[in-house]
Amino acid sequence: MAARGKAGAPRGAARATAAEVELETVAAAFPDAAAETLGMLQSSGALLEGHFLLSSGLHSPRYVQCAKLLELPMRARRVGERLAALLRPLGLDSIVSPALGGLIVGHEVAAAL
Repeated sequence: MAARGKAGAPRGAARATAAEVELETVAAAFPDAAAETLGMLQSSGALLEGHFLLSSGLHSPRYVQCAKLLELPMRARRVGERLAALLRPLGLDSIVSPALGGLIVGHEVAAAL
């Protein structure tokens, strides 16, 4: 059995960020959607692996170039459908998305809802 530090993580291991914990929670709840989305990210070349300094100043071992994922309308539609399925229980009547990078996804989520 490995030695454990705070939060049950192996000593010397980096602690998961809140976003990583959230992602793991969603992936566990929707394994098929998570696997399909990961497959689309990888096959489109949108998921980059390495070392990235984010504009927030944080570092990440992965970076997603959403524009590559959304190049094909079929993939954009599928991403919108998957997000809409997660949001549907909230009973939303409006979808707002940021200009440029979020418009396509916002449009597809709204269409699916």
